[in-house]
Amino acid sequence: MSKFLSSMGDLAALLIASFSLAGSAIAADLTGKWVRDGAQSDQVPNPMYWTTRGVDAGGRGANSTIELVIKHDGDKLQIAETNVPLRVLTVDGRPHEMATDTGLQRASVTAATRGEAVIVDWVQPYGGLPGNVALATHQTFQLSPDGATLVVVTTRTTPARRESYTEVYRKQ
Repeated sequence: MSKFLSSMGDLAALLIASFSLAGSAIAADLTGKWVRDGAQSDQVPNPMYWTTRGVDAGGRGANSTIELVIKHDGDKLQIAETNVPLRVLTVDGRPHEMATDTGLQRASVTAATRGEAVIVDWVQPYGGLPGNVALATHQTFQLSPDGATLVVVTTRTTPARRESYTEVYRKQ
């Protein structure tokens, strides 16, 4: 009986190890210069809509030219995006703390692979004042089989609303 329990323990350890390896597998290499295809992408809502109602304060419409320059090296992912500070992420499935885009507060960022996709989850204060609500952002970066198209699906959640949009980028 003890030999059976020992082999069951070995089996459990093997299963845990295989699930751990599956969660840390390297996704497709996202490295490259990517240009947003406005005709194939959703209109991105302006995150500051509540302060700019009635004013065109940005967002990403069909005519927006947005470039991503991605360097994907092992578990490091650097994303340079038009009008957004450089983001350097560790793709290891663990939360890391980093500055928000304004540099005034800190965000918790977790980046991991799931199959061929890179999943990035951000949780940060929203509003800039102490005691404000949290903004949770979930992004999936998925490369097409031929490596020519990158699809980024973003879901942003605050206590007041949840919005999702898809952006399509073409490799240059």
